Amino acid sequence: MHDVSIIIPTSNRSASLQLCLSCLLSCTTRVQPQRVYVVDNGSSWQECRRTRKIVEESGCVYLLLQHARGSASARNYGVRNSQGRWVCFLDDDVIVMPNWHAKLCTTLDKLDIEDVVGIEGKVIAQGTGLWDREVSNEYGRNYLTCHLIYRRSAFLHAGMFDEHFSSPMAEDHELAVRMLQQGRIVFAPDLRVKHRRPNLDWQSRFVNSRRRINALLGAERYFYAKHTAGYKSMRYANTFAGTYRTMLFKHAWICLKRRSLYQLVQHPEQAAGLVIISLFEQFCCWLLLAKFGWPEER
Repeated sequence: MHDVSIIIPTSNRSASLQLCLSCLLSCTTRVQPQRVYVVDNGSSWQECRRTRKIVEESGCVYLLLQHARGSASARNYGVRNSQGRWVCFLDDDVIVMPNWHAKLCTTLDKLDIEDVVGIEGKVIAQGTGLWDREVSNEYGRNYLTCHLIYRRSAFLHAGMFDEHFSSPMAEDHELAVRMLQQGRIVFAPDLRVKHRRPNLDWQSRFVNSRRRINALLGAERYFYAKHTAGYKSMRYANTFAGTYRTMLFKHAWICLKRRSLYQLVQHPEQAAGLVIISLFEQFCCWLLLAKFGWPEER
């Protein structure tokens, strides 16, 4: 049995968590529930009660952060309270395959060598809608913490997740830069999970556009300031200025280009929503020039 701790942060999604745990604990080779740590990241009082009941009835370990501090803080808290030589991060909206744990053990048998500090698992997006494939990792080099395993010693040596990232934006890539300085992160295509289609609230997404873009630009600027040389290994642009200029002039076009013409035609209402929201997000980038300044190379 490999010494692996599984960390799952959650917040106000008890139903999603219940499905995640059910699939995880039903793997063909048994997952020991006492090695699964669920971190409740500031759920409401009612959701907190539901989450705690689900976790304790499953035999897993329930950890509570009374005030939401972001996914980086929640994952770090889970690691601090676990013991495994390897730390596996899952999100509460993923569904592991029935053979997931067997594949995990096989993968660790092959890759438990000194220069391997991490393992990326495959993430398969569910659904055919325009927003359903936002989270996927089919070929590696995405370093998504919804399905990622790190060697504990290397993770601690790297300094864990940077808790400056209060929103789930860029914190996984920033950590990957530090982890890659210590060794290799290997993609394991046979280690698969499905990422459930999101419950998209169009009105909320539109209303919160400025806040979301502000958080994204803040995270990108911090990421670049911290890793001036390493930033370009995770982004198409070499600098934060390049990323910001792209968002100012091409954000809506890139959002459309990421979808095929067939998808846009098949989902006309979603396509209309995508155009409206992406254009408004691009407009928000211009509104935030007063805060972030004109993106000039320095």
